[in-house]
Amino acid sequence: MASGAQIRYFGELKPERTGQEAEAKGVYASQVTVGADGRPAFWMTRGSETLKVKLGLVGRHNVANSLAAVTAATELGVSLVQAARVLENARPLSQHRLDVREIESDITVIDDSYNANLDSMRSGITTLKTLAQAKGRGRAVAILGEMLELGADSENHHRLVGKACLEAGIKVVVTVGQQATPIYQTVLGHAEAQHCENAEEALRVVRQVLVPGDTVLVKGSNGSGVWKIAEALTGGSDS
Repeated sequence: MASGAQIRYFGELKPERTGQEAEAKGVYASQVTVGADGRPAFWMTRGSETLKVKLGLVGRHNVANSLAAVTAATELGVSLVQAARVLENARPLSQHRLDVREIESDITVIDDSYNANLDSMRSGITTLKTLAQAKGRGRAVAILGEMLELGADSENHHRLVGKACLEAGIKVVVTVGQQATPIYQTVLGHAEAQHCENAEEALRVVRQVLVPGDTVLVKGSNGSGVWKIAEALTGGSDS
């Protein structure tokens, strides 16, 4: 694919490489931080031009997504300043994609229930940890539905999600659906864990489990139905 093509790169620079990016053909991020609101800020560089950006989107993983978009946009003539302005004003265009809401009893809900795979589950768990720590009170609660259509990788990938919960120090885990059982088995004994067969059962459990101050991640494949839990907690998609 690269034969005869102009190649552009994007990515995050390690501290020891900062200053070399002007020689590279692409868009780069450095000095990435994540605020208490879960939104990343970083220095973005293209050639000799560098500016500070704070994303409108939640989640550190959106730094890489943003760099990819800016790389394409600037090649088509958009200025780095224009691109940065768009990034700062960007909001999710689809329902249930890292939508952060404050609900009654000082509970924060991170609704990322649109879909799920191993990488996005890990990203969601990292975001949950970040927001819960920044809040400084309450627990980190993960409501995790099945990741569907994984075939032979299903059991292992679900176990790795459970491991990610343990590494992040998630205090409460509620799993939803038969294929999510390995998550429950992995965290059992290390976190307050409950397994539910469907979203309706899980919602009843969640309402009993949540206490004021908690930060809650709702994440799973669309077919797992955990989006119903997110909508019930937040009062629906239009609230």
